[in-house]
Amino acid sequence: MYRKVTNHFYRTKFESKAFDDETLWDVFTKYGGSARDCYRLAARPEQVERLEISLKYVAEDLPGPMLIGDLYRGTGASSRNDELLEAFSQMITITPDSDRRPLIILTSPHIADLLYKTVLKHNVELFWQYFNQFSSEKQSYASAGWMWENRVISGELERAGNRVMQLERLKIDNRSDPPSTEDTHTRLDQIHLPFSLIFNHSDENPLADEFIRFTNNPVKAALFLPGRRNQATFNAFSISEDGLVTLFQPTVTQTHSIKTSKLDFIWDAISKAQGLATGQAAKKIQGLYPTETKKWRLVFCVPRRVQTYWKHYQVINYQGKQPKHQWEKYIEQFVVAFNDTQGNSNPHYA
Repeated sequence: MYRKVTNHFYRTKFESKAFDDETLWDVFTKYGGSARDCYRLAARPEQVERLEISLKYVAEDLPGPMLIGDLYRGTGASSRNDELLEAFSQMITITPDSDRRPLIILTSPHIADLLYKTVLKHNVELFWQYFNQFSSEKQSYASAGWMWENRVISGELERAGNRVMQLERLKIDNRSDPPSTEDTHTRLDQIHLPFSLIFNHSDENPLADEFIRFTNNPVKAALFLPGRRNQATFNAFSISEDGLVTLFQPTVTQTHSIKTSKLDFIWDAISKAQGLATGQAAKKIQGLYPTETKKWRLVFCVPRRVQTYWKHYQVINYQGKQPKHQWEKYIEQFVVAFNDTQGNSNPHYA
């Protein structure tokens, strides 16, 4: 659906360029909920490009979270501080904490991505300052989660060296008795890093094309990353040399339900790829579907500070819809804990 924004100034009628609902939604998810800004940016794509350039320029001067918090609380008011507030207003905003005091949060996942790629990936100390700040209050967990997703994907999956990631299998039920010898033997699983190939995809059809490209390559492990934050899929997933699919779900919380829409997205892309492929490629793609004997692995990537809470299977959430597939039969769940402090080695790597 396309829309026009109409304004009147005295007797003069002004109409903006038409834009579609998808463009408006994309702007809203990236830059926050200001109606004026969203409609303005959706109607004028050239302003989005200028805004992106401006935000990256401003991000290079990002101060620490304590200074940002003081600015929003009005501490040390000055013209310079007013300029800083204006510069960072589209990246950082405030929300009340449990005591109704102002708490800084990031505007959106897109802003978290931008800050990470521009400055926080290179300034480790500043990254942990913001991560610890956002992790300290329930109201800012989402901002901590967005930052954690960037660190896991960029720092642990994309740029990994030659190493083995050890996975801990979650328990299906809530039994508190110690595992048997057999349970202990099967409790750990592994992922060998780095991935030989990395594919970036957008929607379902491009992902189907990437599956075909993957099957046409010599047998190698590949990492698949979504091109947009608001896609209905996982933050990352991989396919091993023998066709085993592993889904990665970074999270900073103590529990995290599994949305079946994300699983369905990948299944449907495999189906599209199978319809397009021929010969040996079609056979390889057929082998990507999960079965009861070759399940997909779902790996929760958590900070070490919440590792003790991650012992049992998480709830599969069909979101009130008729199930397309019985996912309880097709996935097994694991957890891997990464260090969440600066400068420590990670014992989960071999």
